[in-house]
Amino acid sequence: WRDKLGETVPEVGEEDIAQIVAAWTGVPVSRLIEEETARLLRMEEELHKRMVGQDEAIVTVSQAVRRA
Repeated sequence: WRDKLGETVPEVGEEDIAQIVAAWTGVPVSRLIEEETARLLRMEEELHKRMVGQDEAIVTVSQAVRRA
């Protein structure tokens, strides 16, 4: 298969995956992205519910994930 592609290998990005998932599920891409954004915003709150005494770690991890 590499002979057919030549030297370049196509790169699959987040948008490509979102489009495919949207096609499979029938859920519009914008809705998928909105749901992911909402989950990221709630992530810190959810972690606080599950982990006791790790406030600083939760804040640090949550910030790192949002930046990524």
